[in-house]
Amino acid sequence: MSIMKSVKDTLIGAGKEGLKVGSKLTQVARLNLSLKIEQDKQRSLFQDIGLIVHYEDATSVESNHKIREIRDKIIEHQIEIDRIKIEIENLNKTNICTYCGYQTDQEQNFCPNCSKPRK
Repeated sequence: MSIMKSVKDTLIGAGKEGLKVGSKLTQVARLNLSLKIEQDKQRSLFQDIGLIVHYEDATSVESNHKIREIRDKIIEHQIEIDRIKIEIENLNKTNICTYCGYQTDQEQNFCPNCSKPRK
């Protein structure tokens, strides 16, 4: 009878661990999607600035005001991008290289991809 209880306890433990891993993977996938959305929004705003500079008088007061508004939105998106990256790093127990974007272990002081020091 004790063998059956041991098997049961092992299976329950494995099931719980599987649920934890699945939950973590779901969180990381959700965060990666949010990250991509924020990066796409930011990229679109950079394109908007380029269009203003290309098609309008970039030195006009109205154009400068538009550019400042867009710049402020870009900064807001960058703050959210950085927050999401940190959350992903914490879930994965990794760091993302600020120079090349390579994902490294938290224990590494230098990026194995670009050899730059971790900030």
